[in-house]
Amino acid sequence: DFRVVSPRYFETIGQRLVRGRAFEDRDEPRAQPVAVVNQAFARHYWGDSDPIGQRVSFGDEQEPWVTIVGVVGDVRQYGLDREPGLELYRPFAQSPGWGAALVRTRAGSTTPRPTRP
Repeated sequence: DFRVVSPRYFETIGQRLVRGRAFEDRDEPRAQPVAVVNQAFARHYWGDSDPIGQRVSFGDEQEPWVTIVGVVGDVRQYGLDREPGLELYRPFAQSPGWGAALVRTRAGSTTPRPTRP
């Protein structure tokens, strides 16, 4: 899966950083293209080797090579009964053509919870 996220996305959803760094404000459009991968992606492509500093391409000659700067823990995006998939994250500022889901929270805000009969 390919996901486009903001600099504090991993912190916001509680996804732990395992190695390297998360996205920062410096990962802007003119900066070196970067990505963060999950542990499943890192194991699949690099085994026991360190993926930090490795580069990937999406196969499109128009797209630049992207440098892996971080590894985050696996998340079961499609259900607890399914193994985590391979996930690559790009910073929103460097991926203007891709859609993104935004999550905004505010300290002290409450969301009504459904009641059970």
